[in-house]
Amino acid sequence: MRKLSARISSLVTKEPFAISGYVFTKVDALVIEISQDGVSGTGEAAGVYYLQENAESMLAQVDSVKGRIAEGASRTELLGLLPAGGARNAIDCALWDLECKLSGKSIWELTGIKMQPQNTVMTVGIGPTEAMAAKAASLDSSHIKVKLDAERPLERMQAICNARPDAKIVVDVNQGWEFEQLTEMAPEFARLGIKMIEQPLKRGGDAVLEGYEPPIPLCADES
Repeated sequence: MRKLSARISSLVTKEPFAISGYVFTKVDALVIEISQDGVSGTGEAAGVYYLQENAESMLAQVDSVKGRIAEGASRTELLGLLPAGGARNAIDCALWDLECKLSGKSIWELTGIKMQPQNTVMTVGIGPTEAMAAKAASLDSSHIKVKLDAERPLERMQAICNARPDAKIVVDVNQGWEFEQLTEMAPEFARLGIKMIEQPLKRGGDAVLEGYEPPIPLCADES
């Protein structure tokens, strides 16, 4: 028999973190702990803000399946117990962690994934152009993601590229553009050497991209 506990952990950001249409000043995370045979697995999730998930709604979802998890529901069974989202993710991570500890195997061994180095990015939030360029210059990383909205994207990216000519840079618009702005900005960003544009259009608005051949790759997130 397992024991499941859930709590909310509030983390205040060191400084406001702005993306298109949203400013984060704190993160309320759901933290899950599942115990069995003297060991515990943990998982956490912050939820999907643009789907109106929050810590309280995720906690309510966890409470609705607490008994089933305690009885031994598997990760596969979890897929039918909860919809995709933060609560299911946090429980899934805790179950993986628990299985690793009970089996004495690493997550790499359990999943059959080859352990190898991965590239990730450090992120620059939206702010005054000079501040964004200064932030990019201060980052100890050659891989940078820049958050943008519809305001002065080319001016901001020109300044950031000037500040970090050595970096591989991607941008994330978080649904902040219309198609016309995408077609205007993509060639300019290609000229600057930007590697990718993430989620330029609103979630659910991808049909307009049919037949469009951008000069640099587009990436979906909210979509």
